[in-house]
Amino acid sequence: MRLPAYQELSREQDRVNNLPLDDSYLVVGPPGTGKTVMALYRANMLDKKRVNVSLLMLSRLLSQYTDDAAESLELEAAISTFHRWFYGFYYSSYGRKYPQVSKFKPDWAAILKQVAKKPPSAHSLPHLIVDEGQDFAPGFFPLARHIARTVTIFADENQRCARRPIVITRIGAS
Repeated sequence: MRLPAYQELSREQDRVNNLPLDDSYLVVGPPGTGKTVMALYRANMLDKKRVNVSLLMLSRLLSQYTDDAAESLELEAAISTFHRWFYGFYYSSYGRKYPQVSKFKPDWAAILKQVAKKPPSAHSLPHLIVDEGQDFAPGFFPLARHIARTVTIFADENQRCARRPIVITRIGAS
């Protein structure tokens, strides 16, 4: 994956790139608008500030596809698939595997019950960036707000339509 230079960013991408790093956002747009590029650039900006950031992707294929781009940025942030990251997070927080309804399908009700009963340390993870958020289980997002100081979600819009602009929504106060 070749990353565009900052001078090559579209006006919309530049808007996303300039969002404050200390807040949470939902960035929604059609495929091909550069959301993965913006996720990498956001992770890079946080990484350069020497803060803990994790960039999550659901598929191993996308994670592998972005490896070269992350390497070109000298990005030291944790880029991981959701399942690998979540297994590690849950295990380190609770000393066991996360509850599942079936293989690779977290039991979100049981997980949220566990988190309510014994919350992980407040904002265990300072910054969490989710790429292809439309593919993540809805049960993950309430948990994300409990464990991360900020959450930025990049997602495709649900409709198939003519190219539309990227929509940015601030997600509550951090």
